[in-house]
Amino acid sequence: MSDSTIQSAAELTKLYIDGEYVAPKSGQVYTVYNPSDGSVVSSQVPIAGQEDVDAAVTAAEKAFNGPWSKFTGAQRSACLRKLAELLDENDNLLSILTLDTLSTGNPVSLIPTREKNYIMGQLLYYAGWTDKLRGDYFPDDDGFVKLVRHEPLGVCAGINPFNAPVATLIMKAAPCLATGNTLIIKPSEYSPLGSLAIAPLFEKAGFPKGVLQVVTGAGDTGALLAGHMRIRKVSFTGSIATGKKIQIAATQSNLKRVTLELGGKSPAVVFEDANLDNALTWTINAILARSGQVCVAASRVYVQRSIADKFIEGYKERMKAAADNIGNPLDKTTTMGPLVGKAAFERVSKMIERGKTEAELVVGGVRHGEQGCYIEPTVFLNPQKDAQIYKDEVFGPVSVIKTFETEEEVLEMANDTEFGLMSGVFTKDINRALRFSSRLESGVVGVNCVSYMNVQAPFGGKKSSGIGREFGEYALRGFTEPKTVLINARHVSAFNLAIVLALCFGSLTYGYSFSVTSTTLGQPSFFEYFNLSQDTASPRYAFTNHVIGGLNGCFSGGGFFGALVGGWACDALGRKKTLFLATPIAILGGALQGGAVNLEMLLVGRILGGFAVALSVGILMVLIPLFQCEIAPPAVRGFLVSQHGVVIVFGYAAAAWVGFGCFYTTKPAFQWRFPLSLQCLWPLILLLLTPILPESPRWLLMQGRRQEAWDIVEKLHNSEKDSSRISFAREEFYQMTYQVSADQEMARSETVLTLFTKPSYRKRMFCAFMTMFASESTAILVVYNYSVLLYEGLGFTNSISLLLAAAYVTVACFGNYISSLLMDHVGRVKLLVIGITGCLISLIFEAALSARYIGTENSSGLSAGVFFLFLYISFYGCCIDATTYVYCTEIFPTHIRSRGMAWSLAILFATTVAYLIPAPTAFAEVGWKYYLLFIILTIINIPIIWVFFPETKGLALEEVGEKFGDDVVVRLTNITTEQREQLDEAIKAEKSTSESTHVEQMSA
Repeated sequence: MSDSTIQSAAELTKLYIDGEYVAPKSGQVYTVYNPSDGSVVSSQVPIAGQEDVDAAVTAAEKAFNGPWSKFTGAQRSACLRKLAELLDENDNLLSILTLDTLSTGNPVSLIPTREKNYIMGQLLYYAGWTDKLRGDYFPDDDGFVKLVRHEPLGVCAGINPFNAPVATLIMKAAPCLATGNTLIIKPSEYSPLGSLAIAPLFEKAGFPKGVLQVVTGAGDTGALLAGHMRIRKVSFTGSIATGKKIQIAATQSNLKRVTLELGGKSPAVVFEDANLDNALTWTINAILARSGQVCVAASRVYVQRSIADKFIEGYKERMKAAADNIGNPLDKTTTMGPLVGKAAFERVSKMIERGKTEAELVVGGVRHGEQGCYIEPTVFLNPQKDAQIYKDEVFGPVSVIKTFETEEEVLEMANDTEFGLMSGVFTKDINRALRFSSRLESGVVGVNCVSYMNVQAPFGGKKSSGIGREFGEYALRGFTEPKTVLINARHVSAFNLAIVLALCFGSLTYGYSFSVTSTTLGQPSFFEYFNLSQDTASPRYAFTNHVIGGLNGCFSGGGFFGALVGGWACDALGRKKTLFLATPIAILGGALQGGAVNLEMLLVGRILGGFAVALSVGILMVLIPLFQCEIAPPAVRGFLVSQHGVVIVFGYAAAAWVGFGCFYTTKPAFQWRFPLSLQCLWPLILLLLTPILPESPRWLLMQGRRQEAWDIVEKLHNSEKDSSRISFAREEFYQMTYQVSADQEMARSETVLTLFTKPSYRKRMFCAFMTMFASESTAILVVYNYSVLLYEGLGFTNSISLLLAAAYVTVACFGNYISSLLMDHVGRVKLLVIGITGCLISLIFEAALSARYIGTENSSGLSAGVFFLFLYISFYGCCIDATTYVYCTEIFPTHIRSRGMAWSLAILFATTVAYLIPAPTAFAEVGWKYYLLFIILTIINIPIIWVFFPETKGLALEEVGEKFGDDVVVRLTNITTEQREQLDEAIKAEKSTSESTHVEQMSA
């Protein structure tokens, strides 16, 4: 074939296998006739035998496993579009379809409109799908990421009918090739020429050899394809009888997939309120298209009795008039051609003759002309219930009309068939149309239309009319196999765990520094050294309370500003550089406090040093959970990030036990200097570890440093050494990259105030604020910081109060670890509600016992007070403490996460200041009644959290946004194959550039 010429019928004497025309191994041929006059169209049509089919399958496998598998979605799309262009050039499509007109009788008058639009529409529609084939993703709330990919099946076969051979070839080839399969077509033995002629255009369009092949022959050739052990799918369009044989062969061979689009006996139901002209137009066209040789032909027409006479008269007139358009199919004025061949003519003629005895013939029923397989449009009225012309598919221009009275009556008649492909209902009542269409037993229902198909919508039958669907996304699914990939997301690499543990020294810095004041206040030498009084009758007692409140308040006040600075620094400098900024400040603050030599210096040191420590702690409190959150796998993010809370409480416990041990030292100043000076150790260790920590990959993506981000993600998943992790690492990176990109696109139009004005952000801020506020409103830090004073109030003094304080925070430490284990199973919101409710109940009992027994000698009542304090901390530790940090870090999108965390922690510190400063005076003056404030606030907070807080357990950070109504949420299923491939290529290019630059620098 030349570049511009379609081969003639006389030239099409070979099979098309592996990109070239080849003679059949058997040497067998058969003859194709022109049904309009009985002349020979071709006497040399090849018959493919076993060797030929094997050769085609081998070539198809070679293409599938070779060059075709490397085509991207965009490349497959380009091939389909190029094929459409080639068909449109030089009247190629007209030449190809005219070849089939010679053997089928399809009028050429239909080619420029119906045929061309149908074929071009299919190619361009599926060209648009090639890079949009998406899979599915299910959250790893059970510890496993579930990815579903729709992968090509491999070698497929299409066995086509005679009525629209090239259109059906494209109908099967477009979705088949769009999904990356290869296809072997066997056209009907009546119409092989157009399919043979179009085949070379596929290679010219860019498809590799072997992607599409055409083998010809009759039923024996089709059976070879249906039963072939290396063909993975057969798509067949044709009769029910042949469809059953194909299904049996497919089952008995290798259980290959089948799509069967089989026969029909389509009912068209015309109600009395229908637009009669519209109903007549559709029902007439639906029986005369291709001379009635279509599976969707409206061969049964039901008309409501009140309009029957008028409708039938119009129907008869139009059917009679249609006979005037019968003629030579090569004549451009002909709209109705002959039946496909002598066998079809004789079969339809016999059915008409029998129909004359089982129904009333009112139009046609005779041969048209003296030669050819022409039958005039034929209409029967009121057939017997079991009339052959009424029950069986005719596949000719023959219809029957029956009348009906009620909706139920016609529904029963319409559904009384083993066919179920197409139906039509004509009415102006949309309620009736929807009601009636839902009860019709067919795969497609037209409302005020019938026998219509659209490439966007699935097409296929119920009952004996078929299996599977053509058209739309459903056809694509039919040529793919879903593969489920289960990834153990609870796997944590040693590198990932090491980072989390290193960052926990920042958590330890906060926990120890916050709690060390409680340890200091439990040392008698501290009060003696600075001339402070613990005697309530002393004039200096009120001053002492102010000093204690100031020591705690300035720390939390510094934390408020530190949090806001931390939010800015994390975005501007990056997570890692912010650590370098924060840790020296923490070391300096600890040194100033531990070196105080008098009360004035202590207060100045605590105000300045404490502010500095709190400033650095505020930064660390933003940074540490944020950093942990951004490197943790979703399935264990709760566990890993909650280690922040666990280690904070470990810091509380460490301070308490250090204080308890220092109580017994013989050097009074050492009792309080050593615990305060120890604040320098934890940030010093973190400072030394910071150089080996990686940067957050999400922050790197925000800076456009994709290659560096991928290297870190790959290392975090240990995918360099464990190949089973590479898939999960890539999927996480794809989602991370495109979500960051979408967030940055939105951020361009955002201002500072957007954090509080945009609905989805405002909801996040509300949840974050309420999480911190509700946590602090359980009175936790009041109880933590003044636990020694509380135990002394309950009658436990000296070293016993320090021992109880140490045991108290140790229980909290264990509780936080239990919380980290529960986090990814129970969920964040449930844990918060359970914990706050438990704290509320414990606090109510504690207040009642304090009111009843403080100041008495009742040891049982006082001990019960200690018990409920321990029960209180158990609930807080097991459910609340770690959960607050996890929840607040994961609800914000990457580009505002640091700011959101900063403001939420600022609320935490502000609330702490408000509660801590007046606490010593409040306990001294109102006693147990101070608990009532926290009890009331907690009662209010519980329903707010339960009703308004979305659950985030098991969701990727990029998917949490869906819970808050974000504008753009990137799910793995939304990321197309094309986008994945583009990102992979971009990373390779960046890596290549980076390596080249490195080589040049080394050379220089």
